[in-house]
Amino acid sequence: MLPETGTIDDLRLFAHLHTVQSLLGVGAVVNAIEIVGCGCHVDVIRLGRDIQAMLPGTRTTTITQIAEAQANTMRIVRRFSIGLGVVLLVLGGMSIGNYMSANVLQRRREIGTLMAMGARSRQVLSLFLWKAALLGAVGGALGYGIGTLSAVWLGPLLAAADIRPLPGIWLLSILVGGVLCVGFCIAPCLRAARMDPAVALRGI
Repeated sequence: MLPETGTIDDLRLFAHLHTVQSLLGVGAVVNAIEIVGCGCHVDVIRLGRDIQAMLPGTRTTTITQIAEAQANTMRIVRRFSIGLGVVLLVLGGMSIGNYMSANVLQRRREIGTLMAMGARSRQVLSLFLWKAALLGAVGGALGYGIGTLSAVWLGPLLAAADIRPLPGIWLLSILVGGVLCVGFCIAPCLRAARMDPAVALRGI
């Protein structure tokens, strides 16, 4: 038994080839050969080609090729995650914008009353923009909390890795949420600020 090193070797079993073949009852069968470099300067690609020429039907893979494939996979996953995040942000912003538009329509009488009592368009605009910013900030805080708890809980189950929360992102998520909501709600907020009190109070 070898001591734990914290690497993939902790999951490996080292034994004599003939002993393993005898225990498994597979005969003289080898499905993989791992060659460890001697530390000298060798053309690894050329060495792989030479091995394939010596052993027809085999395929050689270098550590560099494996690392490049893993890095490429990580780049694809990262780009997909960024794209998915952007799509979700846009959809969430559009949902908030639609909600604010509906809220302006529902409160047109209150808006008309405020403006008839002397409230300025700037004050009405500020009122709705602050509401949008508050909704975005609350959504950002909840998103950070739910996402962090999910990552901490699912990380050890799915990736066998401990996930540490990043407290600094909490403030960033609140700021981004507020700014995005304000950006998507500018149009309905301007509509509320430019509303004609006579039209808003019609039918009362």
